[in-house]
Amino acid sequence: RHSVRAQAARGATMARPETASFLVGLQLTNGQPALGAIGQQDLASSDSQATDGLSERTLYNPLGSVTVLSGGRIFVADYLNNRILGYPAIPTSSNAPADLVLGQPDFTTSTSGTSQGTFRGPVQMAVGGGRMAVVDITNSRVLIWSAIPTASGTLPDVVIGQANFTSLARSCSATGMDTPQSVFITPDGKMLVADTTNHRVLVWLAVPTVSGTPPDLVLGQSDFTHCFYNDADQNGVAEMPTARTLWRPTGLWSDGKRLVVLDSS
Repeated sequence: RHSVRAQAARGATMARPETASFLVGLQLTNGQPALGAIGQQDLASSDSQATDGLSERTLYNPLGSVTVLSGGRIFVADYLNNRILGYPAIPTSSNAPADLVLGQPDFTTSTSGTSQGTFRGPVQMAVGGGRMAVVDITNSRVLIWSAIPTASGTLPDVVIGQANFTSLARSCSATGMDTPQSVFITPDGKMLVADTTNHRVLVWLAVPTVSGTPPDLVLGQSDFTHCFYNDADQNGVAEMPTARTLWRPTGLWSDGKRLVVLDSS
């Protein structure tokens, strides 16, 4: 991110100074070194948490993609610490501290749980339309914030995949999930979830604002009550893969018109 300061023509005095920020397209070359490492003291370390202990500077097996907001704030799913860490801007050097934590009461706790304020393995995040969604994989649910959190401890407003914030069930139904691994919010406001062990992709035409909202569409299965892999004729027996079937989908991308699914197995 760069800034330009404008001056009035011919050196005249401006009513007020104007500064505009802009982003420059990323240019990479083969073998280019990274500027720094998030979660480590330096680029040569691989387990700073073992040295320094659990803190706002360490990570333990982060999973899923990093989420970057237009203003520069980033979120990382710190999977085995059962938390989401937020950083005010993309760090330009190693050992940067997070300033926001979700799922834990502080930066030195890593307890898992099944409640409105805890995770049991967050793995993926998505942002869009001012909302944020997080896949809480072992709780088999997706948590949704109606506004992107700006403070530690901000609670989600909506839970999808479970009956409430404290239930833990894996099910093959329109309102259930089984260890989902990915969520994506499209530019036009749809929400997609890779419901991995149900071997399907669930599609909401709008990001849910009420807990338990069922999806509008299912891909990989013919309806919301079949969940076997590579089951083209829906008889509960796996066959060869077809253009209609999935086997453990784990990743998603869409521009609102096209959809790409990572059909893992």
